[in-house]
Amino acid sequence: MHSEEEFYDRFCKNHFTQIEEKQDKVLELLQGDNKTPGLVEEVRGLKKVYRAVVGAIGAILIIIFAQAVDWIMHRLGS
Repeated sequence: MHSEEEFYDRFCKNHFTQIEEKQDKVLELLQGDNKTPGLVEEVRGLKKVYRAVVGAIGAILIIIFAQAVDWIMHRLGS
């Protein structure tokens, strides 16, 4: 009769080791290391750029709208 430890070593240990190695790789990709930033940092950077672009486009649209209103008011006033 096999003990639980023998059963684990024979059938489970290798699978759990592979799962742990893959999990460590996923965490390394998400968190990064000393040499490269992780995906989490990359996403944060992209969000900052996205917010800046949306803000710039919003400001440009407001300026265009104000110029259009000014042009229309100037034409109607003449």
